[in-house]
Amino acid sequence: MLGIVASGPILGSAARAAPTWRPVGDTAAIVLRATDVFSRHSPLVGMPTTLSDSVGQAVHHPGPLEFWVIAAGQMVWDHRIAPMLAVAAVNALAVVAVVVMAGWLAGRNGRLVAALVMVLCTWSLRGEILIDPYNPYAAWLPLGAFGVAVVVAASGRLWALPIAVLAGSYAAQAHVSLVVPVAATTMVVLGFAGITALRTGTGSSEVVARARSGVRAQWRPLVAAGIAMALVWSPVALDMVTGRKNLWTLVGAAGSDDPVVGLSRAWDLVSHALVFPPWLTAERSTFELVGPAGGARQLAALALLAIAIIFAGTQLRHRPTLSLLVAVGLAGLGGGMVAASRIPDQVLSIYALHNFLWLWPFTAMLWVGMVACGLASLVDRTAPHRDDQTPPAPVAARGAVIGFQLALALGIVAVAVIGSDGSAARTGLLAPRHGPATGAVADQVAADLPPGSTVVVDVRADLEQSAVSMGLVHELERRGLEALVPPMWEGSFGSHRAHDTEAVDTLLVPLLGSEPVAAPFPDWDLIAAHDPDQAALDELAAANDAIMARIDAADGLVVVDRPRISPESARPMVRRGELLGLVRLDLVISPEIPPATFARYARAQEGPVLYVRVFEASGA
Repeated sequence: MLGIVASGPILGSAARAAPTWRPVGDTAAIVLRATDVFSRHSPLVGMPTTLSDSVGQAVHHPGPLEFWVIAAGQMVWDHRIAPMLAVAAVNALAVVAVVVMAGWLAGRNGRLVAALVMVLCTWSLRGEILIDPYNPYAAWLPLGAFGVAVVVAASGRLWALPIAVLAGSYAAQAHVSLVVPVAATTMVVLGFAGITALRTGTGSSEVVARARSGVRAQWRPLVAAGIAMALVWSPVALDMVTGRKNLWTLVGAAGSDDPVVGLSRAWDLVSHALVFPPWLTAERSTFELVGPAGGARQLAALALLAIAIIFAGTQLRHRPTLSLLVAVGLAGLGGGMVAASRIPDQVLSIYALHNFLWLWPFTAMLWVGMVACGLASLVDRTAPHRDDQTPPAPVAARGAVIGFQLALALGIVAVAVIGSDGSAARTGLLAPRHGPATGAVADQVAADLPPGSTVVVDVRADLEQSAVSMGLVHELERRGLEALVPPMWEGSFGSHRAHDTEAVDTLLVPLLGSEPVAAPFPDWDLIAAHDPDQAALDELAAANDAIMARIDAADGLVVVDRPRISPESARPMVRRGELLGLVRLDLVISPEIPPATFARYARAQEGPVLYVRVFEASGA
């Protein structure tokens, strides 16, 4: 029950998104590739990664496990929201698994603490990030379940091992940035197991006690873990034997000499997250996380790490599981920092939140482990010695425990209820911005073309245009048309959907704009159109006016390294949304824009306010 309550933000986000959700952008390509799983075009690797730019050839995320999950969901229910519900179900199961496994370790208190931490993590990211099949969004909660599962398995509860294999494989295959944290965590746990095996003569460790009697008696979970490992990595192995050997290409791309973020900026990222954990607020932006960390922030982060290591050391002999929890948190953060340091030094990569979602589970594990070790040390110091004849105060102690549990339970319910309301979800996500328009123009295109028609959809390297275009490919295929894409998108959609745009009779060109877009050429026919809702346009105009009132009052806009911009010149910048990046990067010197005013501006600008036109370029 606690696990289900802790999944409240996930369930609430799914319920709120379901009426209008449609896959767009990369999510649409993911969903289409999932439809290939039970065919001769079944993918052996994951989605393409931005590392492709570093090596000049297609490089994919490690494996197709997420495609399998979505394909299973679509087999159960062939509906447009089935992929979203499949991912939501996996994430909810991850939360439930964490709560259950924490109970295996620490009983009711463990379940309560785990439920509170998980509900905080999901509350802070409520909305599309919890439910969208976009591969880095889909991986971070299974990554958290993996971290807890390896700790539980190392403590001797071996049925956590198959969970660790499945959850860790799911995360590592979905996004290459999670391979290093998973590998680092695995090595730390194996090292811990080796150390405890050498200490079998001490008799003081719960791990040793279980290891002596449990391995032969618990062969079933070991076999289950082995079978799971072989199954989920079989397509990757097949690709290494018969395919493009994607894993070797990934290794080569990771060692590229192209400009990358670097360890210094990656440490800034970790410093921010350690001192002020991202799961304590729903307003934490990527721009704040990746900004430079001052000397005081870095010293505070180093102090926290030192405290965590010292506290973990005090419990290494008598409560090694708590020490391992801290070690896994440290390993995950260290591995994530190394992976983040290799991110290409490009704006879209640096400020993409999905590259840093590993911070949520691993900072949570570190903080929980550190606090638990600290409290355990305090109890050890204050508890009466065995030869002390002073009787304990069982009533007071039991009352304190009950009060603690009640407070945790109330906190879990409160955060779950608040998090279940998706109205405060993060803005700037593609599905709510472009999903309704994509469905509307797909209906019009399908009605205009004969059933079974073959068309090529022009997908361009533009975030907004490609979101609608890729979504249109998915929607048209669902409606029985054969929708193809230009050859440069073969990695995303599969080679069987790639087609030369110059060798087709019908080319569909979606175009987007803040105003209705006219046909670029006289012989292009308008085949579908979607206009934004008037209420959204009115809110956008009001939000723009609120920003302009500040600029007018300050007699212009002052931006770092630019001359003063007059109100007349600033007005089109505000209307086009250019102020979003300037404010988030802290480049605006004047005027000072109140947070509430800017938040309204961001919500309006990043809402469904673009005009969409689809043109048919026959004979192109």
